[in-house]
Amino acid sequence: MQTISWNDDLKLGIKTVDSQHRRIIGIANEFINAANQRSNGAALSHILTRLREQAVANLSVEERLMARARYSRRSVRSLENQRFKVGLKRLQRHLHTTGEATAQDITQFKQSLINHIRGAKRAVIRSIVAI
Repeated sequence: MQTISWNDDLKLGIKTVDSQHRRIIGIANEFINAANQRSNGAALSHILTRLREQAVANLSVEERLMARARYSRRSVRSLENQRFKVGLKRLQRHLHTTGEATAQDITQFKQSLINHIRGAKRAVIRSIVAI
C-alpha cells in the first residue's frame, strides 16, 4: 500500500496547521509502512497512539481558529473532528483485537485522514476569509 504524499492540495497556507498536518502524515506513513511489513498489532497501535496525540493537538488549533473567526459551521466541523478521532480509536481497537491491519483498513485510514485534512482546509480557510 502506498504512503501519503504531502502536496499543495493539502496545504492550508497556515504555517502552524500545515506543520501539524505534515507531522500527522509522517506518522500515518510510519503506520502504513509498518502495516505493509506486517508488524504486530501492538506496534501498529503504538503508532496510532502517537498519531491520535498529534491529531488532538491539531484539532485544538483548528477549533481555536474557527472560534476566533466565528465560523458559522463550526459545530458541523467539530462533529467531523470527533468522527475522525472515533475512527482512529476504532482502528486501534481493531488492531488490538485482530493483531493486524488489512489492506481495507489501511485504505479507509488513508482516505479518512486525507478527507479530514481537506475538510480542515475548507473550514479553516472559510473561517479566515470571514475575519
